[in-house]
Parts: sequence; structure tokens; C-alpha cells
Amino acid sequence: LSDYLEIKSELATEKSTKAEDQGILATARVTLMQLMEFPVSDDFEIESPDIENIISSYYTVIASPNQIYKEALIVKPQIKLAALNVESAKINEKITQADLFPTLSLNAGLSTGWSDQISNFSYSEQLKNQYTPSIGLNLSIPIFGNKQGKNDIKLAQLSTEEYKLEEINTKNVLRKNIEQSCVDLNTSKAKYETSREAYNSAKESYDVAVEKFDQGIINSVDFITIKTNLTEAENNLLKQKFSLIFSNKKLEFYRGKSIYSLK
Repeated sequence: LSDYLEIKSELATEKSTKAEDQGILATARVTLMQLMEFPVSDDFEIESPDIENIISSYYTVIASPNQIYKEALIVKPQIKLAALNVESAKINEKITQADLFPTLSLNAGLSTGWSDQISNFSYSEQLKNQYTPSIGLNLSIPIFGNKQGKNDIKLAQLSTEEYKLEEINTKNVLRKNIEQSCVDLNTSKAKYETSREAYNSAKESYDVAVEKFDQGIINSVDFITIKTNLTEAENNLLKQKFSLIFSNKKLEFYRGKSIYSLK
């Protein structure tokens, strides 16, 4: 009777935990639909990919951090932006240097007019006959603004150097993130392997415990403890599975691959 009551109490506890988890699941489902800007609907279905098959594909040959970094330099927008900023600064530097050169401008014009004091010609005849053309050249040589021009050039050169340093820093940050992500992926693999072994061991212990409990060899407290260990091992394994997937997706993101598909 004591074992029966202990198991009955454990069942009630697990039912309560299940109800709480179902509420968390429902909330997460609604949050997902809202993040995707979908109206909340019971018809919304979530695809469950083959996690085991996905994880097994991660144990194929994986590119080195250096190779991933080379790929990221080609596809990542922040690298392209940093390079364009440097090119823009160089062009601005050339534009600033042009202010020290003399400026020669050519202008031309053509005008006509009408006067009410001239009565021998009509309005249209006056406009037709009184064309006044003009042409001119203007040469501007910077003399007193020479020092200001040199200062502007120095500022433009400093701006170019700043953008070059910013480009180097952007590349360094990207490289460090990739290196850390590679370490995270290897760590996730090790944790997954460990958690899988722990789960298999807990599962074997549970199977044996079921037989012993049926034969009355162990009491309900020991059986519940072993069952709880199995549940914890299963939860940890599931956590490490998705942690491994997330770590791999980070590297795929740096390589310019789609992170939306789990296939």
C-alpha cells in the first residue's frame, strides 16, 4: 500500500507538471506566430524535422575556422560596407586635393530685348533682330586659401586612415566570432556525446528497475528516483541536441548559408 500511494503521488505530480508544460508550449506557440506576424490560429502547424539525421550530417568533414573566415569575407555585408567606406574616403581625399588646383571656367550667353520706345519695329521683329551674344573665360588661382586646402587634405587623409583601421577591426571581430563559434560547436558536440551516453545508461538502469519493481525487489522510492534520473537525462539530451544545431547554424550564417532550413 505504501508503494502504491507513493506511485500515485508521483503520478499526480507528473500530471501537474505536464499541465504546466502544456501551458508553456501553448504560450511559445502563440509567441512564434506573433513573431512571424501570423494571426493566431489552430491551423498553424510546426514541422518536426528529423533531428537525428540532421545531427549525423554534422559529423562529416567541417571546414576549418580559416576557411570559414575566407568565405565570410566574401559574403558578409559588414565587410563590404567597411571596404566601401575606405574607397569613399579615398575619393573624398582626391576631391579635397583638387581644391588646390587653378580653376578655368568658360561661359557663354545669348540675349534679346524689346522696347516700347522703338515704334518702327514690331515686338516680334525686335526680339528677332536684337540678339546679343556673349562669351567669357574665368581663371581662379587659389593663393590665400592654400593653407586651408592643405588642412582639408590632411583631415581627409586622417579620415581614410580611420576607415582603414575600422575595416581591419571589422575583419578581426568577424574572425574572432568565427573562431569562438568553432570552439562552441566542438564543445556542443562533446556535450551531446556525453549526454547521449548518460541517457543510454539511465535508460538501461530504468529498464532494469522496471523489472525489479515488478518483482518487488526495489521499493517505490528507489524506482521513482531512477525514473527521475531518466527524465533528467532525456531532457538534457534534448537540450544538447538543439544546442548542437544552433552552434552549427551560427557557422552556416557566417558562411552565407540559409539558417531557416533544418534540412
